[in-house]
Amino acid sequence: MLKSKTILTNAYEFKKRFNSFSEKIESPFRINEITFDYGEEQNTSTIMLTDLIAINLIMNIDDNSIREIVVVAQGDGSKKSGYDILLTIGTVISITNQHLDESGRVKVLSELGLTKGLPEKATHKTVGNIRYTLSHSKDIAIVFTANNKKDLYTKTST
Repeated sequence: MLKSKTILTNAYEFKKRFNSFSEKIESPFRINEITFDYGEEQNTSTIMLTDLIAINLIMNIDDNSIREIVVVAQGDGSKKSGYDILLTIGTVISITNQHLDESGRVKVLSELGLTKGLPEKATHKTVGNIRYTLSHSKDIAIVFTANNKKDLYTKTST
């Protein structure tokens, strides 16, 4: 069985942190319901924030702890859609590294290349135990991931 590191206890902790932070910063986004897809190797959940922004939670099958958060987003060319994408990515950074204040979150966004539009190549930034990765395809979508920097999928005996 493959065992991977976790970044949050479970999807309900994610929902609680997401909604709490969203309320604090007066974000329009809230997560109301989380549904799960159960698999043989992992469980997943897809949360649609808008028609253009999805958050995928990848969970360990044995305890449903979250091992990866994937934001897939597509802008529609408006400033609002760009703001919504930044807001979503900033919220994920905040809830996975709660010690960061606003300037700390801005620094992470800047180091990922998001304060000057989209970077040409994939970018990475590690803060604490969380590794953030940002990539995009000009014609398809922006993909932002957060996972444990030590997630090497080590084998465990059963």
